[in-house]
Amino acid sequence: MPDFSQPGNDGALPNGVPEWRHGLGELTTRGLIYTSRGARSVLPCDQTYRITAGFKQKVAKGGSFAKFADVYQRVTRLVKARTAEMSCAHGELLHTRILGHTWTCIPGRCHDFPMAALLSELSCSRGARAEGEPEPTPSALVMPGGTPPDRFSRIAARPSEEFYNEYDTGEQTGTNPEPVSFSYGEHVETCSGIDYAPFVERAENRARFRYRLLVGLSSAAKPFALLRRDWWAVPDTLVVVVVYFQA
Repeated sequence: MPDFSQPGNDGALPNGVPEWRHGLGELTTRGLIYTSRGARSVLPCDQTYRITAGFKQKVAKGGSFAKFADVYQRVTRLVKARTAEMSCAHGELLHTRILGHTWTCIPGRCHDFPMAALLSELSCSRGARAEGEPEPTPSALVMPGGTPPDRFSRIAARPSEEFYNEYDTGEQTGTNPEPVSFSYGEHVETCSGIDYAPFVERAENRARFRYRLLVGLSSAAKPFALLRRDWWAVPDTLVVVVVYFQA
């Protein structure tokens, strides 16, 4: 039984797979970085709740990328799946509106990186419904677009209750045999005397949520196979757990 009273790890990775905590430049090829600030499943009816999701992939440099619909679907699918797990205090599904969204292609030194980001606000469906931005049309998703960058930055300046940053930097999206990493970060008042066990449990729960989404995108799904877990604190208000699994 692991000692969850201090930083540690259990399990093992295949040879040649980098460990995330050794540096941000050594991420696994496929993964998701998640941060929560008071994440919950039941939302009080007088409150709103923000979820931000982003996804990027790697493509050959200098090409003309027009498949933003696929990239945008990755973030909308994630937000919809997470919203379906939640309810208001009445036990009803939540109302969702788009506060801002963007899709573009980021130039890199050796590759380009198509990406999409979606910022959604959830609220009780019985309350007043503020208008959000409309969903993009198929014709809009063949070129970069969305909320103007300055406005999107202002909206995103307020921290979300949940933030998902997904990436797939393999040569062909979804085909790399490497394990998938799920980095879970939870803000706390203090890390002093922390018991890591409930954080590791929540991180594994969210990793399984991530796995179910991947299974839905794969025609050759494999069983969830937990390989390794690492847990530590970033002084003095952030607990980090990284879960590696095979998908």
